[in-house]
Amino acid sequence: MKLNPDCIRDILLAVEEVADGENELIIEEDQIPDSLSAYSFNEIFYHSKQCKSSGYFEDMRVFIVPAFSISDLSPQGHEMLRLIREETTFNKIKKALVDKGLPFALEAVKSIIIG
Repeated sequence: MKLNPDCIRDILLAVEEVADGENELIIEEDQIPDSLSAYSFNEIFYHSKQCKSSGYFEDMRVFIVPAFSISDLSPQGHEMLRLIREETTFNKIKKALVDKGLPFALEAVKSIIIG
């Protein structure tokens, strides 16, 4: 599956809104939050795993039922969200990646912002 930058941004925003270390964002196959309703469960799960692998979540647990939870953003997750929070800035980053012929990758986003 290709990385969808909009899905990643929306997941980070959803986690920030709900999760606080005590309350978790829980996503079930048949109960997707409204803020993520544009995506399939599989797409949300895949992109959440990518965010976890990149160190953006404190913890992500997978349940037997098609569901998973995210406990909170890590410091790296908060930093990434700070960089891509504003939609106009985010759109400029996506355009810069396309203009440079780069695929969307989480580390590429940081290099575009810093550069």
